Amino acid sequence: MGWKRVLAFALVVLFLGMTFSSASATAGFVNGTVNSTVKIPSEFSPERRPGDEVQPQFVQVGLLAIEFAAGDALLLKFLVSVGAIFTVGLYNVVKDHQDTIEKYLGKIADPILRAISLKQLSEFAEGFIKVTKDDLKHPRVRYQVKTLWKIPLPKLEGVRVYDGSKLIVSVTTSELDDVSDLFTPKEFGQLLGQAYLNGWDANDAKKLVEDFDKQYKNFNVKFRGRYACGSYFPEGDVIIDDEGATHIIERHIKRGVYDGKSKFEQITAKQLLQMLEETIKTGRVNCYRSNPPKEVVLEKYYPGMGAKNRLRVVIRKISNGLYRIVTAHPVDWD
Repeated sequence: MGWKRVLAFALVVLFLGMTFSSASATAGFVNGTVNSTVKIPSEFSPERRPGDEVQPQFVQVGLLAIEFAAGDALLLKFLVSVGAIFTVGLYNVVKDHQDTIEKYLGKIADPILRAISLKQLSEFAEGFIKVTKDDLKHPRVRYQVKTLWKIPLPKLEGVRVYDGSKLIVSVTTSELDDVSDLFTPKEFGQLLGQAYLNGWDANDAKKLVEDFDKQYKNFNVKFRGRYACGSYFPEGDVIIDDEGATHIIERHIKRGVYDGKSKFEQITAKQLLQMLEETIKTGRVNCYRSNPPKEVVLEKYYPGMGAKNRLRVVIRKISNGLYRIVTAHPVDWD
């Protein structure tokens, strides 16, 4: 019987040793991924609002969850410092964890880390998080790995930003390519972050930008020459160039410099372009704000459009027979 007791004791010791080793490895992995990030600058401290209480959750100490997933299957998750995102950028933070990513993603890790899409998607997510950092309590960034018949491929197809389990915004590499004529990935992320802070659904704002981007290049409306304000405004075609499109989109949803001014709320890109066309064709010339004969300010009545129920469109002559839209916005004052 003695040898059986010795064997049982040895098995218990072996089991405890394996448990301790596993726990140590797990703790080492978590500590390694968190502590290996760039140190938070001494002047950085997460903002606390009146009435906030300290909660025993990782986001309260300034951490962001980074995930890689194929479809709904989570492949890898680790934690990084939010401060590091502000210091060196999300792309560099992810690259700094190359050994961890390669350990869990295997052969597909290296092509993913080398792919330009990782940089694009990281810059978008970074732009969004930097704007919304005070409103996201449980931030998560999930990179979507492309799959073929549920098999992960060495390519990324998109990125999603969550607050806990709630999806806040998602974008694909093709969507970033579609709007690249107007916004860099980081600028697009910041823009949709502003939309989210304004109370919009960030994905709805993304759709408006995408739809407007697809349609504005074909915008061409005839401005009929007319006498007004003691001068003559010659006729010409009116177009929207990249500069005008960018301004209209930012004026549509951006806060900060445009705080306190009405936005184009609850309308689609198609409706907005149609109103621009109608205003150019039949709008009244605002003589007080026009600068004849080069610049024409046109206004048209639309119920609920700003405090004055009017849309204002400013067109500027750029050559004989050709104008460009400089800006368009609801009218709050004359």
